[in-house]
Amino acid sequence: MNSKKMEYIIDLAEFLRKYEHTMSGSELADHLNRNNFSTEVGSEYAGERGIYYLLSVIYAKIESQNPKAAECIALS
Repeated sequence: MNSKKMEYIIDLAEFLRKYEHTMSGSELADHLNRNNFSTEVGSEYAGERGIYYLLSVIYAKIESQNPKAAECIALS
């Protein structure tokens, strides 16, 4: 996983939680595509299973190291 993409999503999740907002998977896919982030195979995100898989991978990677950020991922 691209660490820049992971940090971007963590920052976005923390921002959303700070203002008590949420974002759907399709909104996140559109947001990532607009900001030139692509899937591991280089295609655009479609807002389907892949985006939720991405979030679950990020959550699993940070859950023990940074539970607050993991919570933001889960709740935003």
